[in-house]
Amino acid sequence: PKPEPKPEPKPEPKPEPKAEPKPEPKAEPKPATSRFRWPFAAKAPAAPEPTPTHVAPVAGGAIPVADPLEPDPPAVASDSAGVDRLLHLAQLWHVVALHHPWITARSAPWDSAFIVAVTRVRAATDAPSLRRAYDRLLASLNDPLTRVASTAESASTESVSALTIDRHDATLTVGLSIAAPPRAADASRLFAALDQRPAEVTLDLRPTAGASSSPAGAAALDQWLTESGLVARLTRRTVAIPGERMRQLSGSATTGPAGAGAFADGWQSRAPRIITGTATAPRVQLLVDSTTLVPAALAALVEQGQATITGSAPRAVSPDRVSASVITVPITATFQVTVRIADPEFSAARAAAPAHLPAYYDTTAYPYLGARVLGGVRLWSAMRARFVHRDLAEDEIDTEWRRVLPRLEAATSPAAYASAILDLATSLDDIAGTPRGDAVDQAMGTAALPFRLTPVEGRWLLTDLLPDAQRAPFALTAGMELVGIDGYPPATWITAHRRLGPTSNEWTRARRYASRMVQGASGDLLLKVRDASNRDRTITVPRTASARAALPTTERPTTAPARALSEGVLYLDLERMTAARIDSALTTTAWRGLVLDLRGPWTLSDSLLLTPLATRASATVARVVDRIMATPCLVAPREATLSCADLRETRWLTRTVHTTADASTARRVVVLIDERTQGAAERLLLALESMASVTMIGTASAGAASATAPLGLPGGITVPIATLEYRRADGSQLQRVGITPTIEVRPTVRGIRNGDDEPLQRAQQWMQQQLEPVTKRKK
Repeated sequence: PKPEPKPEPKPEPKPEPKAEPKPEPKAEPKPATSRFRWPFAAKAPAAPEPTPTHVAPVAGGAIPVADPLEPDPPAVASDSAGVDRLLHLAQLWHVVALHHPWITARSAPWDSAFIVAVTRVRAATDAPSLRRAYDRLLASLNDPLTRVASTAESASTESVSALTIDRHDATLTVGLSIAAPPRAADASRLFAALDQRPAEVTLDLRPTAGASSSPAGAAALDQWLTESGLVARLTRRTVAIPGERMRQLSGSATTGPAGAGAFADGWQSRAPRIITGTATAPRVQLLVDSTTLVPAALAALVEQGQATITGSAPRAVSPDRVSASVITVPITATFQVTVRIADPEFSAARAAAPAHLPAYYDTTAYPYLGARVLGGVRLWSAMRARFVHRDLAEDEIDTEWRRVLPRLEAATSPAAYASAILDLATSLDDIAGTPRGDAVDQAMGTAALPFRLTPVEGRWLLTDLLPDAQRAPFALTAGMELVGIDGYPPATWITAHRRLGPTSNEWTRARRYASRMVQGASGDLLLKVRDASNRDRTITVPRTASARAALPTTERPTTAPARALSEGVLYLDLERMTAARIDSALTTTAWRGLVLDLRGPWTLSDSLLLTPLATRASATVARVVDRIMATPCLVAPREATLSCADLRETRWLTRTVHTTADASTARRVVVLIDERTQGAAERLLLALESMASVTMIGTASAGAASATAPLGLPGGITVPIATLEYRRADGSQLQRVGITPTIEVRPTVRGIRNGDDEPLQRAQQWMQQQLEPVTKRKK
């Protein structure tokens, strides 16, 4: 009878048919409702399930069985209490993502866990369910130091007796609570017992019923062990207590998984603590269990062979269970979260291989609700800690984040999601930080009017008209003024649409919103235009996708990019020139005067111009400032300057080139600049200004010269974040101020209507004056 039940495989196939119908109903709604899979599971999959096409797995590890996520909640904004819950969740993500060492050292899938936690936190109707949501979120880290803690429990530990002493023959057993350091009276009794020189000392570190093993308590006890001198009383030799390493946020960056911007942060190490033994040391044993958090000072005794481990735990101390620096993040009035912000630098920790866990990232244009919230959290966090110019922001970032968060929840389309991201990014006050991506294009509109708008003297003039715009019934001509769009004056339209992306100052704002008024959704617009005779006319003009495709992508499409302005004067439009054409024009043309048009983007190497134009082989062209953050800062951004100031590292940027210019030759160089000169173009200006003899003509540049790093957001959106600040060589501010031209020339309404390029005309006039003989100039 015994072999009969054993060979019966019937109970084994029975669960198989039972298990088969279970995944079927779960798999059916997945394509329609679930856009994300929970990446953690207790059991291995019987057969690997296919990865959804909209989810990108990170290399390293097989795809585990995934608990099916609840159906995508309705796109509805939370009430004020729900927004508060999400704000606290965002604060925790911010601290863990930036400062927990395992995010980078072990590739913990924190973003994936957060996406799932958003839905659970929103649905939590009471304190127990909210706490369970946080427990599930923190389980993704598998870190004994990062955990949920009750505020009542942490407050009650102060009244718990922290020390018990039991002497039996030559053995001294000391009960040390990990909740808090011993009180002064208890410490005196302990040192009196050690003065009797016991042969063996057992330190019982197991948590008692009255005091739990808390990360903060373990760190405090570790500090007390060294400062009180107890560690010195337990050894006759020198003990080196390893220091800690903490993440150091800096300005460099790399590309992260599935388009997510991952910043290449460094590490900051704290020096080890050296303890010299002061007495004849007894044998030392540590009594621990699987839940014990061991103070780093005692773990050092074990690692260096001066103490042993006893109890139910392994004979070695796991580096993960050694005390380290933590920070407390408040969640509610009843519980909080302690977060590890450092790793002890034990040899076992250094030898441990990082755990490459699988993670997922929602890459669809319209992400799952949790991923939409993650997009806002990542951007808000970068604005708080990554953006190097956060002190210059005019908006209160936390206030704007609270206002935008419900928009992310309520977004029902890719355009609505991207519009909320644009709203939040506006607070960057940096035109270089304009979000990019297909969803952003949908939010801005895929159609355009058949002309370009140019801001001139506070007015909005029509330029670069397409042929359709000049035909009846529109009869539009270049230089007409736009005085109304859908019943609103342009200034009023800008005020109503001012959250459509960041700008650095008023002159970049005018240029940016001139293009925003032209671009939008397909359909007819009611325009009011005024001609040169001040006659107004109201017409209906359609926005079309074909007009947007036909509009030139460059500002000066009808003129040759390289041409002779006069005898010996060469003009180069750098926006439309390739590297080969620049090199050919400068080396094969005999020129005495050179006009470089930098009123647009610059994407080539600076050496293309520095090598033939530099009159100095080496020069300090700028100062580069890197803001380094090593400890979390939970206060408001405007208070952070005083409460937790960053470490600023300043270095001088020196450029060296093998110049071919002949300083003895009387050659003149003019650079045309305006608000379109930004980013790499401004950095080129700094180098030309310091290394060559150039004259700048036009208006102030954009004031966005700092180097940026791409911050990837769910939905395929990328936001460039300025991470390295560029200043002039003398230290003066460049961001939002721009580079002031040597000769200021502003376009005028008359010049636009006459088809004149007034800055270029002024450059020709100046060049002619400089190249004329001195005797003729005197006349």
